[in-house]
Amino acid sequence: MKLHEIYPHNKFLLYIGAILGFTGTYLDNTNKASFTITMSLLIAGLLLMLLSFKKPKQSSNDENKIISD
Repeated sequence: MKLHEIYPHNKFLLYIGAILGFTGTYLDNTNKASFTITMSLLIAGLLLMLLSFKKPKQSSNDENKIISD
């Protein structure tokens, strides 16, 4: 599997996750929020960004190559 075959399936989740991650990073750098709020924003943002990606389907050629190896 090549890295360029992975693409975001749900762009809405990706963008919301990025906004939460950037907000958490900003609040952490400026010390405007407590540690628990900052970490919860960062974890929620990363989780949403991971959920937005979709694993590509393997073609029949890839499956035959794996079986023959």
